[in-house]
Amino acid sequence: MSAANGGQKTQRVTITLGVLGLAALVALLWWQRSGSSSDGAGAAGRGADAGATGGEVVGARQASSEGAAPRPSIAALAPSRSASAGVPVQPLAGAQQVREALEQYQTFSQFPPWSRPADGSQTHLWKWNSPAPSGQAFATDAKGNKISGELQLDKMFAGPGDSITATVTLWRGGYEDATREPADATVLGYVEVWRDAQPTPAADGSVNPAPIRGIPGVGPPPGSEGFFPIATVSFASVAGGPGHKYVATFTPSTIEALKTQVETRFVASVDPDGHPFPFTESFRYAASAPLVVLDQHSDAIVKGSLEVTVAVDVKRLGPVMVQATLFDATGATAIATYDDYYRPTQLGPQELKITFFGKAIGDKRVDGPYSVRALHGFVHTADADPPEVFWESKATFATGAYKATDFSDREWDSPEKTDKINQYKRMLTSIESK
Repeated sequence: MSAANGGQKTQRVTITLGVLGLAALVALLWWQRSGSSSDGAGAAGRGADAGATGGEVVGARQASSEGAAPRPSIAALAPSRSASAGVPVQPLAGAQQVREALEQYQTFSQFPPWSRPADGSQTHLWKWNSPAPSGQAFATDAKGNKISGELQLDKMFAGPGDSITATVTLWRGGYEDATREPADATVLGYVEVWRDAQPTPAADGSVNPAPIRGIPGVGPPPGSEGFFPIATVSFASVAGGPGHKYVATFTPSTIEALKTQVETRFVASVDPDGHPFPFTESFRYAASAPLVVLDQHSDAIVKGSLEVTVAVDVKRLGPVMVQATLFDATGATAIATYDDYYRPTQLGPQELKITFFGKAIGDKRVDGPYSVRALHGFVHTADADPPEVFWESKATFATGAYKATDFSDREWDSPEKTDKINQYKRMLTSIESK
C-alpha cells in the first residue's frame, strides 16, 4: 500500500534533486514542513508511506535503521500556504535556481496533486500490490562457485482471509547470470513481528516482562528490541525452472499473534552448506477490513471532471487514504489517477467521491466508457502499529460512455497554487534586487 502512498499524498510525481538542481532550495523552503504538520493524519500517512510505492512498505523503525528517507518531490519543495503568513526566510539559492523551481512547479501544477495523468511515475498506484523480488549471491559451493538466490512474495498486502505465497529460487552462479543451474538447500520460513525492548526485571523481581513467544534459537534474545518469529512456514520443493524453486503459503489473518496490527516481515532461511542465510521481505495485512467497498456506484461529469461516487462501509474511524486509477474499458490503458484522503465523521455505510481531473482525462484523447480499477488505501488509526490499516477492493467499476472532449481542458487553479507561485516570484524579486 501503495499502498498504499501517505508519503506522496500531497503530490504524486516524484522527481530527483538532480532534475531540479535545487539542493540549496530545499533549505530555502524548509518551512514547507511546518505547513504540512498542521495535518496530523496527513503527516503521519506521508511518513509511513514514503517509499511505499511499488508494493514496498517499510515500517518507521526499519526505515530509520536502514537510513531510508522520503524521496524529494516538487510539492515537498514548494512553499506552503501557511508560509505566506510572513515567516522570514534567508535566500540560500540563486535566482536561476528559484526561476527553475517556479517553472517546474508551474508545469507540475497544471494538474492538482490529488489527480494526475497516468504515466510511468504513477505505476505504483495501480501496481501497488506487486512487490519486486529481493536477492543476491550469498554463498559458495565446495568448488568455490557462487550460489545465488532470491525471495519473491506474490503480494505485499493480504486482507482478511487472503494468503501470501513466498517463492525462493536458488541457482549456481552470480545473481545477474542469465542461466540458472538449480542449487539445493534447506529452506525454512518464519513470520516475524517487531517487538520493542522488554523491561528488565529488578533484583527483587518487581518487574515481570511480557513473555515473547518466539521460535527457540531464532531472533534476538528475550528482552531485546527487534524482529521476533511468531510462526513457522513450511517450504516445498517444486518442479520447474529456471533455478530450484521452493514455495510456501501463509495466511496472515489466521495467525493468532497477528490479530492486532503490528509491524511484520517474512524471512526465508536458506541453508545450502550448513550456514543459513536470511532473505527478508516486509508485508502488510489486515486481520479485519477497516473499510469495505460496496457494489453501488455512480458517475457524472462535475465541473469538467469525472466524479465517481462509490458506496463504502467504514468499519474503523480515521482519515482514509483512497487511491484509484481510471483505465479505458479494457483495463489496458491507464488514463488518470486519484490519490487523496477521505475524512469520515462516523462509522457505517456512506458515499465516497473520487474525482479524476478533467484535463488529465482529456489530454489522453481516449473516449469512454472507462473503468475504475486498483481501488485501495488505508485507514490511519492511532491504536495500530504501524498506524495504517490497509484495505482494497478487487472490483472494477464501469463508467458512462463519455467522450474525451466532454472534459474540461483547463489547468488546475486554486488559492494554494496562486499563493505558491506568488511566493516564488517574491523570492525571485528579493534575490534579484540585491
